[in-house]
Amino acid sequence: MAAAIQLRITAGHVGQPDIAYGPDLDKVTCLDRVTATDEDPERLITPYACRRCTGYCGLPRSAAIPPITEFQVEALDTLLFLAEMLAVSLDFDKGDMRYVNNLSIFHARGGFKDPTEKKTATQLSE
Repeated sequence: MAAAIQLRITAGHVGQPDIAYGPDLDKVTCLDRVTATDEDPERLITPYACRRCTGYCGLPRSAAIPPITEFQVEALDTLLFLAEMLAVSLDFDKGDMRYVNNLSIFHARGGFKDPTEKKTATQLSE
């Protein structure tokens, strides 16, 4: 969860987040999300990650974040379940490159099959 929870779990009101934390953990902020419109009904951009809510590897959950509700836990579980159920795996060959808009898809990386083989990942940014 790079600088924020990056997920809006709404309770019936689009744009009224129940949970959305910015890099300043002492205050709640709203993160931008592009929702579907009449002109573009299939467009949805949701930057999603829950590491700051749940903790991750050696990075424990911050005590500065209020506890999430049962409803929010269920919403996160549902989103994760659907993402895993609908996941598509891409095979990479030597020299392959993939360009991905992080705000348009959920994506993950699996472990390397041969840990002795060196891999290099480069992130391009503006």
